[in-house]
Order: sequence, then structure tokens, then C-alpha cells
Amino acid sequence: MLLKEWHSFGSTERAKSDLTGVVISILTEPVTRSLPLAWQGDYSTNRAADWIHERDSEGTTLLAISAETSQPVGLMILYEIEDIETGDEDIRLGYLLAESAWGSGMATEMVSGFLDWCRSQDFHGTITAGVERDNQASRRVLEKNGLNSGPTETSGSTETIYRLRLG
Repeated sequence: MLLKEWHSFGSTERAKSDLTGVVISILTEPVTRSLPLAWQGDYSTNRAADWIHERDSEGTTLLAISAETSQPVGLMILYEIEDIETGDEDIRLGYLLAESAWGSGMATEMVSGFLDWCRSQDFHGTITAGVERDNQASRRVLEKNGLNSGPTETSGSTETIYRLRLG
């Protein structure tokens, strides 16, 4: 699997030519069902372009390309936050996998590869990911990669927070 910043693909790579089309193909109703309400629903070209702009303004988004099919199969969204008390950089991690890739182990591979990269860069901080409690597959992905669940961020939330301290 190839995982890199979604605007960094060369002109010969499929993903560069139509990023809005890639977003539309990945953000289907089943994929977005357990995401924030504002992310749910059908994606038009304009809505996908707006979504891309919003992600660009908030953090870094990586695009996952299948090594077998050379097709886009997922997105990894990273938000960096500095911990004022420790000075460490913390990263909020999110990922989305196209329906066609569900059950293939690609989400586990994406998260594992990202964590390996963080370790190789001597990253010191916490990786945090939130998952809807009913999203068992995503919970398993995080647990397989060593993230541990903790309390929710807000009372009444249906999200479980997973964390992994590196460094």
C-alpha cells in the first residue's frame, strides 16, 4: 500500500487527476454512517471539493493507494496539537476506508504503517483516535495497533477515545 499526502501525487499517478472523484468514491453512505453528522450523506463534486478544502485547512490528509489495484482505497486524516504542559506534539488520527477494501486488513496496515513512521521519526507524543462505540471493526484496528481505550471526551458521547503514547 502506498500512503502519502493527497496533494503530492505526480501527474502520472491516478489520484492526482481527480481528487474530488476519489473523495466521492470513498465517502459513501456506509463509510460515513458512524462519522460526524456533517460528514454524512451524498457527496457532489462541490461538496467533495469543500470537504477537501476543510481537511486542508485543519491538518494533513494522506491518501492510501492499493498496491494490488493501484486504486485509492482510503484516507488518513491527521491533526497536530501541541501539549502545552509537556511541549510534546500530539496527533489526532482519523481514517476512512472505501467499502471495497473493508475486511482486507488495509485499515490495520494503514495505521500500523503510520505508527512505524512515527517511531522512525523519533516522535514523542500521543496518538489519539476517536471511534463510535458501535464501530467494532475500527475499534479492533486500533487495538491491534496498540492503542488503548479510555474515557470519552464528553459526557453523553457515543465515541470511545483510544490513545498510544510514543517516545
